[in-house]
Amino acid sequence: MKRRVIALLLVLALGLSMVPFAAAAEYEGLHQDRILPAMRDLMLLVEGNYTSVTRNDSNALSIGFIQWHGGQALNLLKAIVDRDPESAQKILGDDLLSQIVNGDYDAWYYRTLTAEEGKRVSELLGTKAGMEVQDEFAYEYFLKFIDAGWKMGMRTDATICYYCTMYNQYGSGGIIKYMDKVRATMGVGKDATFYSMEALHQAVKNTSYGQAYIHVREKTYNYLKTLGWNTTGPDVDVQPQPKPEPDCENCPCAAFTDMPPKSNWAHDGIDYVVSHGLFNGVSKTSFDPNGGMTRAMLVTVLYRLAAPAGEAPDAGFADVPEDIWYTEPVNWAAEVGVVSGVSETEFDPNGVVTREQIATFLFRYAHTAGRSTATGSNTLAGFRDGESVSDYAVQPMIWASSQGLINGTGTGNDVLLDPQGTATRAQVAAILMRYCK
Repeated sequence: MKRRVIALLLVLALGLSMVPFAAAAEYEGLHQDRILPAMRDLMLLVEGNYTSVTRNDSNALSIGFIQWHGGQALNLLKAIVDRDPESAQKILGDDLLSQIVNGDYDAWYYRTLTAEEGKRVSELLGTKAGMEVQDEFAYEYFLKFIDAGWKMGMRTDATICYYCTMYNQYGSGGIIKYMDKVRATMGVGKDATFYSMEALHQAVKNTSYGQAYIHVREKTYNYLKTLGWNTTGPDVDVQPQPKPEPDCENCPCAAFTDMPPKSNWAHDGIDYVVSHGLFNGVSKTSFDPNGGMTRAMLVTVLYRLAAPAGEAPDAGFADVPEDIWYTEPVNWAAEVGVVSGVSETEFDPNGVVTREQIATFLFRYAHTAGRSTATGSNTLAGFRDGESVSDYAVQPMIWASSQGLINGTGTGNDVLLDPQGTATRAQVAAILMRYCK
C-alpha cells in the first residue's frame, strides 16, 4: 500500500500544544496515538528530563529529555528562541543568545558551557516554549524510530516501543547489527516478523547488546508491562530457521582450544581484546575464559591500552617484584592514579578483582585518558543490592552502570549488581570491549 499522510493530533501532558505528524499507511494498525506518547514517557524515564544539560559518553553537549547533542542541540535551542524570543533574551542574555542564533551546526558538537550558561540553557529548556519544542522535535525523532522498527519486522505497539527505545540508545547501526544476533538467538531468519515483546525481550537479554544496556532494557520492559498492552502475541510469523555455527578459522583466537563458540556472548569480547593486544592467552592454546581476573592482569591490560612512554618510578609495593611481567604496569598505574594498594606497602597482585574494583580502575583510567566521567542520576537505585557498593566505588559504579560497561543480573525488581563479586577473564574482556568501542 502506498504511503499517505494521516493527520493526528496528540494531546500532550503538562498542557503542551497539540502536534500533527505524518504516518505511513502500513502503520495504521499500530495505534500511533499510543506509541508516540508512550515513547515520550519512556525517554523521560530512561534518558533524563526536559531541563537536563549534561555531556554524553562522547563528551558532547547533550540537552533535554532526548539528550539532543551537538548540532541537534543547537537546532533545538534555535527553535525555542524562535518560538519565544522575548523570554529567550531575558533568560540567556545577549551574548549567549547571539552564540545560539549565529551558531554553526558542526562547531557545536564539542561546545562547552560555563556553569552559568548551563543554568540559563536549563531554564530555557524548562519554559513552556522549551517543552513544546522538545515534544515536537521528539515526535519527529520517534517517527524515524518507528519507520526503522517496521523495516526490522516489528508489528505491534509493544515491540515497536521496545525496539525504538533500544534504537535510540545504541544508534541505527548498533541495533541493526545486534538484531542479526537476536534473530540468531531466536533461530529465525532476516525476514522474521516480531509480534511478541516478551519473546523479543528474552532474546535481546541473551545477546551482548542486551547485557550492555540492561538498565535501559529493564526500565523499558517494566514500563511497557504497566500499560496493559498485549505483549505476548505469537513470537514470530516465520518458521524457525536454525543457523549453523559460524566458521571460526579466521578468528584471532582460533588457536585457543577453550574458546566459547561464536554464538556465545563471550566470544566477541575475547576476539577483540586479543586482536588489539590487550590480553594474551594463559598459554599458546588456552585463553582460560572462566579463570579469575587478577589485579595484576587488569592493570597490565590498562597499561597496554594506555601505551605510556618511558618508565614509571617504583611504587614501593613490597609484594611487587622488581622484574616481573606486571612490575612496570603496576608502577605506571600507581603513578597516574589508576590504582592504589590494598595498604601502603602491598598491592595484592594475585588478588582476583571484584566488579566494583573493575569499575573503579576503569573510571580512574578514563579520567586520566581525558574521557568524560560525568554521571547523571544514580543508576544504582535500580539494583536491589545497589546500596552495598563500597563508598570508594559508588561514583565509578554509577558511571560504569550508566555507560553499560557493568550490568546486573536478574529481571524485574530482582536485578543484582553484585559489586563484591569477582569477574572472569571473559567478563572483563567484554567490559573492555564495550569501553573501547
